[in-house]
Amino acid sequence: HKLYVFIDLHAGGKTFGTQAQKQEIVSFMNSLYNRYIVNGVPVVIGEYGALIKGGNLQDRVNWTAFYVATASARNIPCVWWDNGAFKGSGELFGLVDRRAASVYDPEIVEAIMTYGGWDKLPDAN
Repeated sequence: HKLYVFIDLHAGGKTFGTQAQKQEIVSFMNSLYNRYIVNGVPVVIGEYGALIKGGNLQDRVNWTAFYVATASARNIPCVWWDNGAFKGSGELFGLVDRRAASVYDPEIVEAIMTYGGWDKLPDAN
């Protein structure tokens, strides 16, 4: 979608937070909501993420929080594209290092948990 400049390797954007960037997310989520959710068709965003671009952790956290909160407000769950890649070149979308059993960027996981509607889940007890 339109925020490709921020989330993609080949596009130049490393920062997030302008009103225009936020509006692109809102417009995208509104289009999903108005076309599908209001008509009883469930939507799951099965692949999303913000590429590691050297030194842009806070922008990735901000993007994730805004993206997930905007989706959650419209009852659209999101699944992070975790390809296990953390370093080097290429598509660096890793969050959980499965070999080390650790979280690479816990701030992003916290944003997902905080803004993704975790509080909407039924009580397990």
